[in-house]
Amino acid sequence: MQRWIKSSFGKCLTTINVDWSSKTFKVNNKVVQVTFCDTAGQERYRSLTKQYFRDSSGVVLVYDITDRSSFKHIENWLDEVKSMCDPLPTMLVIGNKSDLSEQVC
Repeated sequence: MQRWIKSSFGKCLTTINVDWSSKTFKVNNKVVQVTFCDTAGQERYRSLTKQYFRDSSGVVLVYDITDRSSFKHIENWLDEVKSMCDPLPTMLVIGNKSDLSEQVC
């Protein structure tokens, strides 16, 4: 996410609680600003992250392509979003670490 938002790629740090970022870009000649709420994906933070789904227009779920268990957790996150949001936001699932594709599980 940081590479896309800030056009930089530094040391990867695990998100603890919430990391807020925003990006402005053009879509169909209109300026759009998107605010990203990067929540911790670990189970111990799950109760903290649920609240951020409620008013979301979109949800991006990211998994690690080198870790099969992270993909299996996507279904749990989808269930969380479905239970917290009405109407459902637009959802996107992204596999990250494509630079490590030789290690895909």
